[in-house]
Order: sequence, then structure tokens, then C-alpha cells
Amino acid sequence: PLPPPPPGRPRGGFPGGGGPRRGGRVPLAGRPALPRGAPLPAPDGAILDVGRKTRTIPPALGRAVRARGRGCRFPGCTARRCDAHHVRHWADGGATRLDNLVLLCRRHHRAVHEEGFRVEVDPGGEVAFRWPDGRPFPAAPASPRWTGPALAPTDARLAVAGIAIGPATATPHWHGERLDLGYAIDVLWTPRAG
Repeated sequence: PLPPPPPGRPRGGFPGGGGPRRGGRVPLAGRPALPRGAPLPAPDGAILDVGRKTRTIPPALGRAVRARGRGCRFPGCTARRCDAHHVRHWADGGATRLDNLVLLCRRHHRAVHEEGFRVEVDPGGEVAFRWPDGRPFPAAPASPRWTGPALAPTDARLAVAGIAIGPATATPHWHGERLDLGYAIDVLWTPRAG
């Protein structure tokens, strides 16, 4: 428990004695004005903007980015396991706040940082990507949904090719005998016609 406040002063300095306590949230009603550069709380009191204080993304801000993004924002990517990426990198003066973060899967996060791809967010929140040479990356349509049996297209191609796959298809016909190297070379090597 916290020590009692000095006489005549409410706990935490908030009207009615409210205010942040260990594990608590900042109430919106009766909250004093935040000083410039202070973390910006969401309606539930969670911090959604830590500015330039830290590059690390607080849990509440991470949840907000995931709720807004719902997966990798790279065109055509459907990956769900993603990292939050600073659009304007923190080392270059970018802030750790919701409008400067997008979700990228590990592959596309690496493409942005190491391969020269660029990500941009317009004032309306639309995300656009650019090739390393600056050309705009085309928007990709969502992947089509397949509603039939899972392997129906593959099964159809195999049937046309006369290939039957069954329970023993992947069973090798090798029982541990020594490799006949001469036979293997005769099967795999074709002499050049001279």
C-alpha cells in the first residue's frame, strides 16, 4: 500500500483523492491538464503516445496497433504474427505513437529495414509502400478464398497426369542394403552424344 498523503492534500494530487496508483489507470473525468510531452492516455487510461521518451512500445499501444492493423500491412501479405514498425524511425526523430506505427511480419519488416523498401502513411491513415528505387508498390488484392475440398485442384492435376498418390506413396523401397554405386551412376548419368 501507498503511504498516506500529507494532511490537506488528496492522494496523488487529483480531485477527490483519485489518481494513478500501482496497477491503476488515470481517470479521464477530473484529470489535470497533461504537461507538454507527457504520455497521452486512451479513454480507458492506457498510454497510447509516449512521444520520444522511448522506442519501446508499451503494451497498451501494442494492443491498439494490433487492433487497428489485424496483420501485416504489406500488400498481399496475410501473416498474423507481426512486429510494430516505426514509420518514421525513432532514431530519425520519429515518435512512439499510434499514428507512427504499422504492423509488419518479420519478412517485410526486414525488407523495410535491410532491403530499402519504404513505408508511408498518409494523414487519412492509408499505408503505402515503395520499392527501393522509389516507385510505388502496387496494392495487392486479398487472396481468393477456396471453399471446396482442400486439395481438390491438386488432386485434379494429378489425375490428369495419371499420378496416383496413396498411403504407401512415400514409403521407400530400400531396406538398408548397400548402395550399388555403379547402378546409381548408370541410372543418373547420361553420356554426352559426341
